[in-house]
Amino acid sequence: MTDIAVAGGVTVYIDNGALIVKDIGVPLKNVITNVSADTGMVGVPELTEVGVKVKYLLDKNTRLGGQLNLTSKINPAANGSYVIYKLSFEIANREEQFYFIAEAARIGQPL
Repeated sequence: MTDIAVAGGVTVYIDNGALIVKDIGVPLKNVITNVSADTGMVGVPELTEVGVKVKYLLDKNTRLGGQLNLTSKINPAANGSYVIYKLSFEIANREEQFYFIAEAARIGQPL
């Protein structure tokens, strides 16, 4: 964690060469991803200590620090709005789809 993040109550990171500074627990503006079975969610979202971990098809809207709106019929306890704090992806081969694996905290909850 950087000194500016500790002193200012902000999250600071570099994304694709750009320095991002945003308030802790608040998503980036106008960066929203809606995830459900209808939009490409794979499996059942897992509840974590701070929020949720969910796997879904790669899309062009998802960004680290962005908002994730989750709707799950199988695990409705996971439904809600989150801030993505960890984003990884899974790539297998030409026969498989490409997936994001997002870990996100409830909006307003610091990590």
